[in-house]
Amino acid sequence: MVSKKHSVIDQREIQKIGGKASRYPTSYIVVSLLEKHGLFNSVLDVTYGQGRFYYYRRPRFLVGVDPRVWDWVVKPDIFIPKPVWAVKEVIKKLNIVFDVIVCDPPAWNPGTHYNKRDLYSFVVGSSKIIIQKTIELAKELDINYMLLHYKDVINGPKVVEDIEFIYVSRYLNNPDMRRTHFTLYSLGDENEKN
Repeated sequence: MVSKKHSVIDQREIQKIGGKASRYPTSYIVVSLLEKHGLFNSVLDVTYGQGRFYYYRRPRFLVGVDPRVWDWVVKPDIFIPKPVWAVKEVIKKLNIVFDVIVCDPPAWNPGTHYNKRDLYSFVVGSSKIIIQKTIELAKELDINYMLLHYKDVINGPKVVEDIEFIYVSRYLNNPDMRRTHFTLYSLGDENEKN
């Protein structure tokens, strides 16, 4: 039985919308999911990268955290150049109440070996470490919701809603479609916003 909390979206469905949605379909999913649950006012993204998640529409206030400064698609209001586990004191000094913490850890392809992966993992952190530290940071900052973009739904926090996204290559006729999850979790005791 499929839960009402779980849905599947094919990239082609979003590309039919056109415009900004088709340029960055994942942004359309992130924005729609956060807006649906009333969590789009103040966003803390601890794996900010280029800020593509906010291309479709930008939150009112956006703080980005990443060990590296990228060429931004969307510029955050505040950017903190640190990994997730080193940012708590800086964010506490900002004295901002966040609706949600967003985490999109780097995807590792287990079939590929990179000579510097161990070093990169030490500096930036493996996906599991980044997720674990994001949850810890959210609890320390009293952020009750986490949006996680990951290959699986993780155990532990309560799932508010999960969108399984099917990527379809525009350039190759490849029947092997990759799947990923955009999952909104409740981390606190507060009632879910609907």
